Formats: sequence, structure tokens, C-alpha cells
Amino acid sequence: MQNASSGGICSLDEVDSALEKIRDLMHKYSVSSADIEAFVGKRRGCKPSQNATAKAGASAPKYVDPKTGATWTGHGRAPQ
Repeated sequence: MQNASSGGICSLDEVDSALEKIRDLMHKYSVSSADIEAFVGKRRGCKPSQNATAKAGASAPKYVDPKTGATWTGHGRAPQ
């Protein structure tokens, strides 16, 4: 296994010892793997739902060309 902090390789005994400590702490504080996954999800940010994505794509036009009637939301390239 790779040691993230020093870039070295950990021995299997070190890994087993670390996992045993983690398991003991989880038992001591009644933490489940689902609790950890939920916590990591909050810290990293959840993926936006389909509703949020759909809302972001549909924005009202802010500018209208009086000659051609072309509209522009102010994002992306302006109409020619």
C-alpha cells in the first residue's frame, strides 16, 4: 500500500494495525461505514440533481436585438 503523506510503501503489518485502530474507533463511537460515506459526500459536495441541472440551462433572455429579434442571455457568444 502507498503511504499518501511520504510517498513510501507501508508494510502489511502497518496497514493491518491502522485498520484495527479504525475499526476500534468506529465501534467505540458507534460510527458505521454509511455514516462515513455520508460525511465524505457532504465534504466533497454531492452531484447536482437533474432538476438543478435543467434549471441552470434555461435562463431568460436579457438582451433583444430590435432589428432581428435575436435574444441573448448575457452568457456565451452574443448573436451577430
